[in-house]
Amino acid sequence: MEQVKTILKNIRDMFAFSFAWLTMCVTALALLGGAQSIRVDLLMKLMALCLWGALCFALCFRSEKMQKKGFMFSLSVFYLSFLPVEILLFYLMGLFQHKGSLAVWCGFIAIISALYLISLGLERVFFKRKADLYTEKLCQFQKSFRDREEKVER
Repeated sequence: MEQVKTILKNIRDMFAFSFAWLTMCVTALALLGGAQSIRVDLLMKLMALCLWGALCFALCFRSEKMQKKGFMFSLSVFYLSFLPVEILLFYLMGLFQHKGSLAVWCGFIAIISALYLISLGLERVFFKRKADLYTEKLCQFQKSFRDREEKVER
């Protein structure tokens, strides 16, 4: 029960943070673009996007079950669960529907792919070293523990 409460708190916090920032960014862009107002249906779609993102993030990165499987597994599940909904909502919001949208979609895919590859590189380079160091220290500890047991037995 405590895990469920923690995940729900995480979803609430992530949703509030992402929706507040995304709404401020959209408002700023709309004002800079000369818009007089923001439609309620756009805000509802932003709300749905942020809620889905918070739910996916909490389940992929904050649940114990997913953390045991590793960062790259969690990231892959997050991408596979969040991106289709994000693309659908972007399309429903009217983004990427103008002339030249193929170039915009290619840019969007390139950005997402680049971020995934950067995460993969960081995981392989930095976290792999930490895992190797941790394993080495654990083996040293176990060896010293066995050596002490052998001395006691003699």
